[in-house]
Order: sequence, then C-alpha cells, then structure tokens
Amino acid sequence: DVFWVFLSPLIFEKSVMVVVATGGGTGESVPMLLRIPPIGDPLGRDRMLGFGDIALPGLLISFLLRFDILSRRRMTQGYFVPAVVGYTIALCTTLLALYIMQMGQPALLYLVPGTLGTTLVLGWKRGELMNLWEGEPIASGSSTPAGLGSACNYCPSGHALQPMAAEAGSCDGCKKPVHAGQQVMDCRQCNWYLCQAC
Repeated sequence: DVFWVFLSPLIFEKSVMVVVATGGGTGESVPMLLRIPPIGDPLGRDRMLGFGDIALPGLLISFLLRFDILSRRRMTQGYFVPAVVGYTIALCTTLLALYIMQMGQPALLYLVPGTLGTTLVLGWKRGELMNLWEGEPIASGSSTPAGLGSACNYCPSGHALQPMAAEAGSCDGCKKPVHAGQQVMDCRQCNWYLCQAC
C-alpha cells in the first residue's frame, strides 16, 4: 500500500494506486472503491476509500467480536470495542493526513496500527496473545482456554457442544486419547470434542 501510493510516483510519474482507483482516464472507476463526498472542500474532490481498507480490518474486528462472545466478555472488557475505536481514530488520522498532504494516502498505513496494534498491546498486557493467535476463547475469570474448563459449552466455531458417545480419537482440549464410546461433549458439525476431564 505504502509503495504504490508514495513510491510509485518516483518510478511511474503518477501514483499507480490513485490512477487505478480512478479508472486511469477511462471514465470507469474500480468497483472496489467507496467515494466519500467532500464537505466544505472548495475543490470538490471526492475522498476515496478502497474496500480492502474496510475488509481487512473488518476481518480482524469480526474475529475479535467472536472471540469476545465465546469468552463471555462484556463489550467493555473485550477486544472488539477497543479495535473499533482504534479503527475510527485511525480513519480520522487518514483523513487528516489526506487533508494536510493533499495527496492520496495508504489508509492501511494508519488502520493496521489502529486495529492490530491496539489488539496486540491489549493482548500482551492481559497475557492473552497466544489465545488470540490460536483463536481459543478465554474462560471467564482466568487465562486458560475455554476448552480446558467446565465453562466451555461451545466449539471454536461457536456451535453448542452436545453430550455424545465419542468416536476413537483424541480430545481437542487436552489432546489425550479418547476411546470409542467414551462420553464427550461433541460438535458433530466441526468434528470437535472435549473429554470428561476437560
């Protein structure tokens, strides 16, 4: 993103990102572009925001919402709200940089630190980085994965676990062997289960 906006003009005389996004003189604009009308701009130029600038941080934010729900956290104690606030501040910073520099800005330059940076700092401070990386929810009031405590009622995909006789395999929580017919908490849809100890 940074290369195509800031460095490509040095090689190609124009910002490749801006030329492609605006259609390169063909009159056609890329369909993956949001045009934000200017407010109080005497030149009347639209602000452009690529769908990648929404989709990539959006994937992280939706993962964080799912992580918070499965960890049974209130919105104020999870990762979702701080990431949305980080995204909002970063987007405002992008627009401010656009206004000050009067040239296209790589929004991800600001959005990645605002969303991922916020998440990494919070995860590090809470000691939950590995849980975030693995996608394993946190059991209420502890730093153990939800799959390793009695509070777990859901598989990592969010499906409710049901008591069932197991197929031979290993517990997805503790990785210990499970014999055929042993009682487990199971998600048939994901082929995922927890042994009685977990």
